[in-house]
Amino acid sequence: MTTIIDPFNRTVTDGWGQTGSGMPWALSGGTLAERSVAPGRARVILASNPGTLRGSRVDRPWGDGEVLAQFSAGQVSTGEALLVGLVLRRDPANLGSYYRARVVLGVDGSVGLSVTRGGTQLGAVVDTGLTYTPGVRLWARARVDGHQVRARVWRHGTVEPTVWTIDRAVTADTIPTGDLGVAFSAFSGNTNTAPFVDFHRVELVYRARVLNRLSGTVGATVSNSSLAATAETGTVTIAAPGARAVYDSTWTVFGQPAVRVQSGHHRAETPRLRVPLPASGPWSARWYTWMPRLQDAGHGTNEVRSVAVMPALAWTVHATAAGNVGTRLQAPDLAAAPLSWTTETGSAVATSRWWRCELRWDGAGTLTSQVFAGHATTGSRIHAWAGLSDPGRTLDLTGYRWRRRATLYWGDQGTEVRSLQLELLDLGYNLGAAGADGDFGDATHRAVVSFQTSRGVTPADGVPGPETRAAIDLALGRVPPPLWLSHVAVADGAWIGPAEPLPPPPVRRNRLVLGMRL
Repeated sequence: MTTIIDPFNRTVTDGWGQTGSGMPWALSGGTLAERSVAPGRARVILASNPGTLRGSRVDRPWGDGEVLAQFSAGQVSTGEALLVGLVLRRDPANLGSYYRARVVLGVDGSVGLSVTRGGTQLGAVVDTGLTYTPGVRLWARARVDGHQVRARVWRHGTVEPTVWTIDRAVTADTIPTGDLGVAFSAFSGNTNTAPFVDFHRVELVYRARVLNRLSGTVGATVSNSSLAATAETGTVTIAAPGARAVYDSTWTVFGQPAVRVQSGHHRAETPRLRVPLPASGPWSARWYTWMPRLQDAGHGTNEVRSVAVMPALAWTVHATAAGNVGTRLQAPDLAAAPLSWTTETGSAVATSRWWRCELRWDGAGTLTSQVFAGHATTGSRIHAWAGLSDPGRTLDLTGYRWRRRATLYWGDQGTEVRSLQLELLDLGYNLGAAGADGDFGDATHRAVVSFQTSRGVTPADGVPGPETRAAIDLALGRVPPPLWLSHVAVADGAWIGPAEPLPPPPVRRNRLVLGMRL
């Protein structure tokens, strides 16, 4: 699960601004002027037409989820009740389509609880036994699992109940996914003058299949146990562990060390963080990558990094001529022509910085990638590939570096063969009396087989393709810079968005006991 926590420790007029991770509060109903934030509270005023629902939500259309809110009313209801809502699965394309746990603030100071599907109440209002007065803080929690909506309410400073006060099943016109948020409204007969409610804290909890910060002790090698230690949900494992994958604080996300990955001589030698994907249907994945400059070695757009590898295709990145992100899909055979995107939209994002990378498979033949600058929620570079077969059900995050260049074969001749021969000579291989003559003969073939065998490149067939030649680069000391990986998440298909910071530690309260200060 991932939790968006907003304690509203900022000042905003005309709206609610953004959460700490940069996710904007999307507003519906009423006007911006009816919303504001001051340190410790986010206010909603029913200045006009109190029967219109004022919603504040975060656009992350996932399925199951939970809303927790602390709030206080500015007045006791008159005429008819004021209504504080915890909104679940609100459809951003149809804002009247949502589930809601509704706290009913009665004209007699009572607190009731009901469940609605849109504006239709499901069952009777439940009397919670609580009362309220202006400024008194209440907590409410609502959860949707499948199409079961549950909720409870309690007074601030008391223990949260362990059972749900209300539990309702939505059986007609069900909603599969949608946003989470809070709302304020009133029954049409309400006569309060510009009534308001203050939200003091809101937590929105979304279910994820995998959520892992990929953080650990600086200098420690990454292991399955260290990855398990930071798993909030799901499992991430590592292949090819060792000195090429360590926790490092050179580049951090929310101040937390990330996994530094150094390319190996070949793919199997390069560390890979394996993340399981849903067994069927659509999926989405998000992770952060600190991507170094990719053209400093002088190879231009032929300098390639395999970053996200699936069983059938790898999502690879290179730098454009301007030094911005470029992406392709690559078949397992690195010598095969890459698959260029079907469509390109959005804005350029530079290398040498943190990227937030997101992939989404729609389950029907289209894979889409988005690359954002860090936590930004706009300005991404978007590429889509249509007409694909399912790329597979695991995702390996890695940092393997290679170059797009010609594969050479026995019998080839020319300057490219001579360049290969000079590299083999530099590595100490014997090419016979002819040396670097530009003719790919038996001596060159034997030297390539020997090199492949010594470095673990498979198959050791004497054919120097992109992987073998990348291994030669590394053997000659042409070591590419590493990249860093952080904050991975996998969900069932909707875009996931930026990572959330760690919740702040609880405030320590000083108290006096028998004259001692604790």
